[in-house]
Amino acid sequence: MCKCSKPMLWLELETSLDNARNGDEQSKDRLFEFVRSKLLLLARYRVPEGAEDIVQESLIVILRNFSQFDSLGGLLAFSHNVLRNKVGNVYQRRDRHKRVDLVDTELPYSVDDKSDAAELDRIVQRSIRKLGQDRPDCQTILECLYFGLDPDEISERLGISKSNLKVRTFRCRQALRDLLRRDYRLEL
Repeated sequence: MCKCSKPMLWLELETSLDNARNGDEQSKDRLFEFVRSKLLLLARYRVPEGAEDIVQESLIVILRNFSQFDSLGGLLAFSHNVLRNKVGNVYQRRDRHKRVDLVDTELPYSVDDKSDAAELDRIVQRSIRKLGQDRPDCQTILECLYFGLDPDEISERLGISKSNLKVRTFRCRQALRDLLRRDYRLEL
């Protein structure tokens, strides 16, 4: 990769983009070095321990979609969105991996090997119904997911966009996790 000795101006970046789209690898290297430096600044602020990995994963996605950008503004906007999604994935992974020690705790359900899966199934279904008392949209979304419907089918059935469904699903799953944690001391 090319090390830039001075800050690149917007016009230089646009020229590099045009040249890179025409196959100039050196221009592509300069452009990606610039994008990398900007993303790394943001990533270090949000997730310092994994900034390099997140930026590398983002650059792979950006490179894969590079040919569709005809403006520098579009490339930078896409780059920031990819980084935002990668950082969000890290935050979601952190939330999923929280662990609680259940030693010496009385649990309101049985934990023997034979009935474990069936009991958990009943608890989840009961909790989805209970959640539906306050949030009927969550009950609908979670039941559809529970019974194996695709996100396309669910969004069509509910008359909402897939991106809106994704947001609602995230919030509903979080609400279900909170309910399971509160009522049954389960960490999922």
